Amino acid sequence: MRQMGGAWSLTLTPPREHQGAPFENLIHIMSSYGKFQTFNFLLEKASMTSILDAPGPLTVFAPTSAAFDAMAEGHLQHLSSPDGQNKLLEFLRNHIIPDTSLEVFNLVSSSTMMTKANQALAVNVTRNGQILLNGVVVLETAVEAKNGRLYVMDGVLTPPSILPVLPNKCNFTVTRITPQMKCRSCSDTSAYSCSSGVSVGLSTPACMLNDFLRSPFNMFPRMGCFPLCNTTETEAPVLVQIAACCKGFYGPDCTPCPGGFQTPCSGHGQCVDGDTGSGLCICEKNFTGSRCQYCSSSTKYGPNCGRTCPCIHGRCDNRPDSDGRCKVDSCEKGFTGLFCERRTSACGFQAQFCHAHADCDFSQVFPRCICRPGFIGDGITCVEVDPCSPPYRGGCSMNAKCVRTGPDKHICQCLLGWMEDGEECQPINNCLGSDRGGCHPNATCIYIGPGQSGCTCKVGFKGNGRICEAVNQCVAEKGGCHYLARCRLVASQWKCVCEDGYVGNGHLCFGSVEQELMALPRAADFATWITDSGLSLSDQNITLLVPTSDAVLKMSPVDRNFWTMKGKLPSLIRNHIISGNFPLSQLRQQSSVTSLLSTTFPVLANSEVTSVAGAVVTAFDIAATNGLIHLIDQVLVPDRKLSEGLLATLALRPEFSLFRSYLIKYNLTDEIEAAEAFTVFAPTDAAITEYLDNMAAIALDMNATRYHVVVSERLLETDLQPGGYKPTLLGSSFQLGIFPRDGKLFVNDAQINSSDILSGKGVVHGVSAVLRINRNYCNKVWYQKVLGKCVDCLFQKKKMCYNNTVPDRSAGSKTCILSRQFEGHMLVTFGCRAICLRRNVDHNCCDGFFGKHCEPCPGPKGQPCFGHGACSAGINGSGVCQCHQGFNGTACETCQTGKYGVHCDQDCVCRNGRCSEGLNGDGTCECDVGWRGVHCDQRIDSKADELCGSVKCHSSANCMIQTSGPRCLCAAGFQGNGTFCKEINPCLEGNGGCHANADCIHVGPNKTSCACSAGYSGDGQNCNMTNLCKKKNGGCHRFAVCNMTAPGTRSCKCLKNYIGDGMTCKGTVEKEIKARGLKNFYFDLLVSDGRRRLSPPAGRSALPIFKSKSSSMREWLPRHKETCANILRSHIVMCDTLLPADLSQPRNLTALSGLVLTTSSKQENIFINQANVTGSDDVSVNGIIHEIDSILFPPNVNEDNILLIPGQTTLNLSNVAEQHGYKTFYKLLEDTGVMDLLKDEMYQPVTIFLPSDAAMASLPQEQKDFLFHQHNRPQLLENLKFHILQGQKVYAEELVYLDSARTLQGSPLSFSCGRSDNIGELFINDGRCRIIQRHLVFASGMAYGIDCLLTPPSLGGRCDEESTFDIPEVQKCDLPRVHVSQNTGCRLICSYNFWKSRCCHGFYGLHCLDQVVQCSPPCSPKAVCKENNTCVCRPFYVGDGNTCTVVDACSIWNGGCAKEAKCHQKGEKVSCTCVTGYSGDGFTCLPVDPCVSVDNGGCHEHASCSMTAPDNGQCHPDAKCTDLHFEDATVGVFHHRSKLGSYKLTYAAAEQACMTQGGSLATYTQLSYAQQAGLNMCAAGWLDQARVAYPTTYSNPNCGFGHVGIVDYGVRKNLSETWDTFCYRIKEVICECRPGFIGDGFSCVGTLLQVLRSTPSFSNFLTQILKYSGTSESGRLFLNRLSDASLRATLFVPDNDALPDNQTLSQRDIEVHLSVGRALPIGQLKNGSQIQTRVGSLTVLGVADLLNPSALASCYINNRFVTLSDLPASNGIIHILQRPLEAPPPHQEMLAVPKAGMGVGVVLLVVLVVAVVFVGYHFHRRNTKSFHFHYFKEDDGEDEAAAANCSHSICNPVYESGPEPIKSMKPAVTVSPTADQIQVESLRKQIRVPSEDDFDCLQVEDKHEVDGVRSDSVRFVLIKVLSPWQQGDGPVKLKSSFNALRSELWILACRFIP
Repeated sequence: MRQMGGAWSLTLTPPREHQGAPFENLIHIMSSYGKFQTFNFLLEKASMTSILDAPGPLTVFAPTSAAFDAMAEGHLQHLSSPDGQNKLLEFLRNHIIPDTSLEVFNLVSSSTMMTKANQALAVNVTRNGQILLNGVVVLETAVEAKNGRLYVMDGVLTPPSILPVLPNKCNFTVTRITPQMKCRSCSDTSAYSCSSGVSVGLSTPACMLNDFLRSPFNMFPRMGCFPLCNTTETEAPVLVQIAACCKGFYGPDCTPCPGGFQTPCSGHGQCVDGDTGSGLCICEKNFTGSRCQYCSSSTKYGPNCGRTCPCIHGRCDNRPDSDGRCKVDSCEKGFTGLFCERRTSACGFQAQFCHAHADCDFSQVFPRCICRPGFIGDGITCVEVDPCSPPYRGGCSMNAKCVRTGPDKHICQCLLGWMEDGEECQPINNCLGSDRGGCHPNATCIYIGPGQSGCTCKVGFKGNGRICEAVNQCVAEKGGCHYLARCRLVASQWKCVCEDGYVGNGHLCFGSVEQELMALPRAADFATWITDSGLSLSDQNITLLVPTSDAVLKMSPVDRNFWTMKGKLPSLIRNHIISGNFPLSQLRQQSSVTSLLSTTFPVLANSEVTSVAGAVVTAFDIAATNGLIHLIDQVLVPDRKLSEGLLATLALRPEFSLFRSYLIKYNLTDEIEAAEAFTVFAPTDAAITEYLDNMAAIALDMNATRYHVVVSERLLETDLQPGGYKPTLLGSSFQLGIFPRDGKLFVNDAQINSSDILSGKGVVHGVSAVLRINRNYCNKVWYQKVLGKCVDCLFQKKKMCYNNTVPDRSAGSKTCILSRQFEGHMLVTFGCRAICLRRNVDHNCCDGFFGKHCEPCPGPKGQPCFGHGACSAGINGSGVCQCHQGFNGTACETCQTGKYGVHCDQDCVCRNGRCSEGLNGDGTCECDVGWRGVHCDQRIDSKADELCGSVKCHSSANCMIQTSGPRCLCAAGFQGNGTFCKEINPCLEGNGGCHANADCIHVGPNKTSCACSAGYSGDGQNCNMTNLCKKKNGGCHRFAVCNMTAPGTRSCKCLKNYIGDGMTCKGTVEKEIKARGLKNFYFDLLVSDGRRRLSPPAGRSALPIFKSKSSSMREWLPRHKETCANILRSHIVMCDTLLPADLSQPRNLTALSGLVLTTSSKQENIFINQANVTGSDDVSVNGIIHEIDSILFPPNVNEDNILLIPGQTTLNLSNVAEQHGYKTFYKLLEDTGVMDLLKDEMYQPVTIFLPSDAAMASLPQEQKDFLFHQHNRPQLLENLKFHILQGQKVYAEELVYLDSARTLQGSPLSFSCGRSDNIGELFINDGRCRIIQRHLVFASGMAYGIDCLLTPPSLGGRCDEESTFDIPEVQKCDLPRVHVSQNTGCRLICSYNFWKSRCCHGFYGLHCLDQVVQCSPPCSPKAVCKENNTCVCRPFYVGDGNTCTVVDACSIWNGGCAKEAKCHQKGEKVSCTCVTGYSGDGFTCLPVDPCVSVDNGGCHEHASCSMTAPDNGQCHPDAKCTDLHFEDATVGVFHHRSKLGSYKLTYAAAEQACMTQGGSLATYTQLSYAQQAGLNMCAAGWLDQARVAYPTTYSNPNCGFGHVGIVDYGVRKNLSETWDTFCYRIKEVICECRPGFIGDGFSCVGTLLQVLRSTPSFSNFLTQILKYSGTSESGRLFLNRLSDASLRATLFVPDNDALPDNQTLSQRDIEVHLSVGRALPIGQLKNGSQIQTRVGSLTVLGVADLLNPSALASCYINNRFVTLSDLPASNGIIHILQRPLEAPPPHQEMLAVPKAGMGVGVVLLVVLVVAVVFVGYHFHRRNTKSFHFHYFKEDDGEDEAAAANCSHSICNPVYESGPEPIKSMKPAVTVSPTADQIQVESLRKQIRVPSEDDFDCLQVEDKHEVDGVRSDSVRFVLIKVLSPWQQGDGPVKLKSSFNALRSELWILACRFIP
């Protein structure tokens, strides 16, 4: 830039660097120069390098590293920190201009540039040519790169949106009162001290303790207390710092408030600041704008916006800091000046000199021309001005661009990321928008810059901010969830949530007193008492004193027998309940407490124990939701006088004293309490008094009293909620009706005002009135005479009648023939048969009652239908009233329309008005507007302004002339005072009388029209859901079922054996061919017997059909049926459903005929061979149809030559073999005589599989030599017969579905389809042989070509015998086939073949796979010969093989009979008979349902019989079943109401409520079934599909206008409506295994022995164990160990496949399979470890799992592979082995040394002498020490090492593994062998053995003599014990006087351990 003639000129020169072609991009250029090192570092930190590496174009203003060093202190460090990440992003974006590569001239020609941060950069050029951006010098310009240009900056461009750069945090400290972290026992007063801070008191019980009451693994909650401590949180590093933003800053980054942090909101408002603030300005009065920068009034200005603007004809600049002038260019036309106060007009005589864009100004002395706004000049000449030109830019904000729209017109448009705020532009904060910057609801939106924001997931969530997923804190948190809690997603966060019915924080959960009691292991007996008593512990705030099980055992037998009776248990339990919460800390302060049985207990407390009535509290403050539990050490037995029977219960309630007196008066209590259960509805004394006054009686009579009692049922309030009818003590004809109404319960018409007063086996409910006897049943009893049993006339007269019948005493007996067995002979004598009477009851209702429950007809009591009609009464009646003439209504309670009077026989005569009709009407008329008179027949002619008397009537009123004068009366349909009348809209109340599913339409004054809602039809008064399915099946397919799911909605479901969506349903291929009108193709299939190919059995493979459009082949059929059928088969591919996509791929398919089809596609057309696929159907049930345009002929066959092909049925098998290459096999058939056999008609037709000549030639020579040898002719014959199926001619389509493919040899063949690479191919015997040619028809059958020689199993292992039998009768031997008459006649004798299973010679077994070996001498006939000339009895026989006797099968698993059956054995035959109470064949026995019997299971005639046992709720027989289903009576449907009251549930809340109850919303159909089952509920509730309805089972005018059935409100459009709900829950049971069993209840397993007995595959091993137990004492002990529930053991079991029944194990072999002491899962077995048994150790070997090297992928026990592991038992675990274990040989004692070992003996003798000398030396040194066990505590380091070497080998003789810690075992004594045979018991007497819990390995000290045995002969006695404190420390190191020889002796001992 230089000065030329007083002006400045700018000279631009390219930079020195990179002036050549731009071969590098921006990021590479900056990376190559160290001066951009800091800028590059920040770009990488913000992950923005990819932007500069992109194609661009971009312009980058890159500050040098020196520029960054010049930044204010701390700014760069903050931007580089994680807290400054968002500001750094905005900072770097402000240095980039996107989408342009700015040349220098472009830059300097613009006043502002928009950066990527949506910020404006001001561009200035100094006088010396220096370019400035926001005042920062540009050092180098326009460095060209491949993707843009680079400008080097001398400073950084800090956007104002991140100022101040440093965060403005103002942290503070607070003082709080917080509980001490550790919760302590409330009684532990010594612990009440604060570790820091000042104690300010003691909290009430408000925290939970973890107490190990259940087991060491489950924590049990106890209430605890904590001291309150005053602590202060400061900024000390050890305490939590409370962060907050300074004043004037907001948000997590503490961003400055609008207007700047120094003067937030321009000083005229309050900023919502703080770390959680939004930064919004709440402006003061008179101010507005995003930063309160404007006056709220457009005519005000000044500091307080109190001055009025002087701007006259323009828009005022209403900023507080303006001078009130008009805004630029805002003057109206004709005015000018700063305040638009000067007027302009034409300039008079000089006007012609003014410019066209100028006006004349007369405001001065002389008129002059002034250019108009938007123009500039002297008025004579005016030039247009650009209002957007600098420097004013139209007055637009720095962050807006000026857009010229015309002369003197422009608009200011805010830049991207900015929004208009009056005359200014304010940055857009995306976080304040409705979408929160696009952040996830669980993310925090972070403001970065104008229009820019970032998203960060909240604490507890993970993701990128746009998508945030909850972090599963349940897994991450220490400790996890409580066992009564589940980890659930709550409010988008994973939390531990206690299960339903339990409360807590998820890490500790507890339930009610009853739930917690059930879980207490030490309170099981008391919990059982509560269950048996039926007592509910649902009361709030109770303290339960629970005696432990030990306390129950100490209870005296007399007291236990008395108080544990079912009727006494409630009193005993109530004696342990104290009302109120009494934690131990409060209980200790009481002198006494009173139980619910009114027993006062003294409380004694000292420093250590607390006792209640002498019972010591052993565990306390066990938390529950409704109270506390304390465990006590004795039962609180009450006085027997306090036993609460019914009278005692009523005596506690004074309000029932009168009713109690009547029970005593009529002696009813014994009868009531004798029942299994009872329910008493007791009226209060006030109710009885009122009843007696009304009835003028002095007392309740007996019948009235009995009418208040229901026996055989204990009906709690929850049982009464569904309603229903219950028979009373007065008899089944007198029933009580229970009705829920408006959330209350009524019995008949009396309200239940107190409920669930428990009394022994029953319950008492208080009612508000005496129940009037209501006889609704009038049953008819009659007797029928029937004949009794034929019995002996003298001895059996008491049993003459069958069950449910009694002898007719008035009639004599009849003579009958009596037959009976006597001493094996049948005797026939005369007997007697009685005449018996069977009682029959015809149930019927009394007059005025209807239905199966005999409900009252509509109308008042005793007056059905109000006496105005006839009720459809009776047991089969509907309860509908047939009204008399003139009456109407559900109960005939009103008159018909137009009728009035008591008898509804008067007609209304109102001409132009409304009549007062009905029973209470008088017929008077209320006239319409403009009419009057008695009958409203006089028209009123009056003027509009005419007065009625002194007033003017309303337009809807009439002026009526009355005796008192004229009066204005509102016309009919209006209401008011006459001067004002309002139209009556009846739709506003009760829906205008329209149906609930109808819309009420207001059509006139007090007039309505009812129209059924959408989806319903009817007259509006009655609307029924429109059944769309009745018209054209609802649009569903004709093979679909249409079901209505909701009004206007239906569903379609295809019928069985059809598939589809319901709108389209497909059947089998055969049906679809007919449906598509392919008649020719179908007829061809029909006459060629091809239909069976299109309808395979359900579930079989599908097939595609290629249907040709060519003409039918029926003209060829008569003589070429087989040929034509084969051509049709060429169009069918079996076993695969090939879609068009499958056919479009080039591949080969094999059709049924064997024709190879080639698929291809070309130009979107599919071809099969040369035929084009013209269309494809949808998939059918068993295949798919494709239509093609031509017939698929086999090679060399077409329409022209088909008639010349000879008929195949004229060929014989030799012709077929000759023509097709099967001559070799055919020659064998002839040579062996098989062909002669096939010519017999008895074997015809035949299907034969012919191996090809090539297949025969390829046989191995050895096989040929064997088969063709003259001595092996029988084997060859069997082989040939194995290729022949006799008596059937099988086509290819039938092979894979063949049920019996038995060959002539006797063994069957199997057939299968090819897979995806062989579609359509057929294979024989598991794919070993392929059919290469099909349907070679000859005269007597069918032949197939195959590519191999079939070999029968084991070459003769199976040789079934064929037998024939003749039937000497005329019988048709050939049956006619479809369309073909083939009956050749009849023959006199027909021969039939049948097969008898038989193994070939030398084979035996179920599958003839075991080969017989001949023994000498011969074995028993019931035995088989094994290797080594050994005879073994066959299965089910026992003996030595030479003599075998049948085994007692009934003693083993009950002979295979069912558990509930008796086993009987005769020889080898076992028969089974079900025991009494069960029925079946003995192998399966099912419980007999007594309810099906004639006598209704012994129940009352009006009782419902339910079978309760022995089905056990589908639980395991060894499990306890608890029924959770209390809605059986209502078919699973139950009513639910919110705790807040009736009608408080929205649809969503109703769904949630039902889910909480373990169910779902009931459907309309389910509610209908429940109504039929007796559910009555006069309360509307939500159903599925947003429907609202309720059921009624009796007519009630207050419920659905007396409608009986479902009162349906229809589908609700507004789901926010509130109703109750009806839920549905299926039957549920809890199954819990009995003690001694483990499992989930549906499957329970017992001890090891029980598992062996219950597992059939262990039978062989179990049999040998039972033999062992019966032959020796050790065997009996072995059996006891298996059944001992207190032991833990590991058992290795060979199953029956591993242990054949002919293999015998020795006693030691059996013992080696059991390791007692631990149950070792397979996961705990380590490679190389040892498992100890009684007879030796087992070695574990295995291959480590690659994924888990610590576990074994495969395991071997003594080289026996473990095939199945970890079978649980209650006392151990079972592993199944591949074959049985063999015990090591017993150790031989060294009683004599062989001569051959003399050298070894000499060496040992020398060693022994040295050892004796060494021992003597040590004995001399330590002869003062006694013989005892002690630790190696004083040994030196060398001794320590020696001990360590032994510890690995000897410490656990049961299970040894080097790296694993040793677990607990029972003590076992092992004595090393010695020459003197040391007796273990004598050694034990000399050893002082410590406690079992003290030591792991003990060693005997030396002593001269132990019971006469020298010390040098004593090696070791190892006693194995283990204590908990030894875990992980290895064995306890012991000391011995054998110090010098210790290592050698330990090793020696280890070797001798068996």
